[in-house]
Amino acid sequence: MTSVMLGTAQWGLDYGVTNTSGRLTDEAITETLAVAAPLGIAALDTAPGYGDAEERIGHLAQGFLVQTKVAAAGASATDLERSLEASTRRLGRRVSRLLVHDWPALGESERTRVAGVLESARERGEVDLVGISGYEEADLLTALDAFRHLDVAQMPASVLDQRLASSVAVRALRASGGLLQARSIYVQGVALADPRLVPRAAHPAVQALRQAANAHGTSPQVLCVAFVRATPWIDELVVGVTSALELERWAAAWAANVDADWSALATEDVDLIDPRRWSS
Repeated sequence: MTSVMLGTAQWGLDYGVTNTSGRLTDEAITETLAVAAPLGIAALDTAPGYGDAEERIGHLAQGFLVQTKVAAAGASATDLERSLEASTRRLGRRVSRLLVHDWPALGESERTRVAGVLESARERGEVDLVGISGYEEADLLTALDAFRHLDVAQMPASVLDQRLASSVAVRALRASGGLLQARSIYVQGVALADPRLVPRAAHPAVQALRQAANAHGTSPQVLCVAFVRATPWIDELVVGVTSALELERWAAAWAANVDADWSALATEDVDLIDPRRWSS
């Protein structure tokens, strides 16, 4: 069964094209965590690049395991070790998992060196698992080459973005005991957005998702979540919310029992599903 962790980008940043709340207040974070714990959500995904999210986790979210990241482009081994030390101080606890935040930006020799630094930290017992955050299969392939053992790969995956569905790299990762962790199951909110407010949501693939939801008597959110539950190659899911109410709505969608022709809802339009291509 897919396990779930809570994303924290909104804890430190005004993050997301559909985020109308801005950076979360302490009260909103506390209320969200109170909902998360009974749902069995026991881990948080964060990064030093998420504003002051790590500090706020340290103050507000004791008792949760933490996955954080390092920015590796141009960084020396010492820089990476210091980044982990600084994250540990800000979080006020040991880091459970450490991912490379900017893996696609690294060259071949840099990838090998960075992977070695993270694996050394794992061998010293400073972290439990190491891995990468990527965008496409090519990132996963280079990570499998660079790491002696890749524990976690965080990748975008959604009912709209099914590029990894037949990936040889995903099969190799999971066969070796590694975990495929999905993020952006709503394509950073576009899949649920009102096209009058977010023009990208007028894309035909998003409209087709909305029509499919109507045909099933449900919502696009329920279909997005149901896709994850129905997808055997997704081991873990990162969910980002801006309020306790949003998390409760996600939980209701998670509990729904819906089946659909998932492959018919996928799009290969990378201008929609890859936010690096968004000009605004």
